[in-house]
Amino acid sequence: MSSSSSHFNSINEGPPCKCGIPAPIRTSKTETNRGRRFLGCINYKVPSVGCDFFFWIDPERDMQKEMLEANNKDMQRKISILTKENEKLTKKLQKAEAQVFGYKMKWLIILVVCIVVWFMKNVVAVPNIRNLKYLP
Repeated sequence: MSSSSSHFNSINEGPPCKCGIPAPIRTSKTETNRGRRFLGCINYKVPSVGCDFFFWIDPERDMQKEMLEANNKDMQRKISILTKENEKLTKKLQKAEAQVFGYKMKWLIILVVCIVVWFMKNVVAVPNIRNLKYLP
């Protein structure tokens, strides 16, 4: 069975580097790329060999992750802005509803006063007029 140079021999080995040695899969410990996996020559720190073989294994995933994190931060910012706007509008609505309630109460009082005046003028005063005796 023939094997391709793109297949790894084990889970911790990658394709051969410029030295001809299989480059192991490593995990970055730097602050900017912490946790990212890469293929790198085991001799990369040996100046006399000078092999600079290096390849990120999952750059696409990391780019997607960064994009998703940026999108998530943007969405959180938008949610915060919309939440504050919603609170302002809720307070404004409550104030307007209280104002409408006040207007309704004023109209109700005016209506009751008008009914009482009408009642006093037409119902209470009319029987007195009928009971008046005409002078001969």
